[in-house]
Amino acid sequence: RFNLHETGEVYLVNSENTMISESRFLENAAFNQKVNSEPVRLCFDEGKNVQGMVYPDYREVEIFGVSYCEKDLGFVLLTEVDE
Repeated sequence: RFNLHETGEVYLVNSENTMISESRFLENAAFNQKVNSEPVRLCFDEGKNVQGMVYPDYREVEIFGVSYCEKDLGFVLLTEVDE
């Protein structure tokens, strides 16, 4: 079973690269925080999911993440935990 602990986060990003759910790390992130991480680019540029990758998140912190892309619906779901 996967546990997100203190550093894990699950959030949605829309096709305008804007976080559309709240962040556990930043106040007022929903509809304000831009996210241009590799999984977001792969989703909206190529329609691809990420099955596991290390990359800098919107805080510029190295994380391990996975994503589920719904390009046609205009969002990507990201699940991340700090490295």
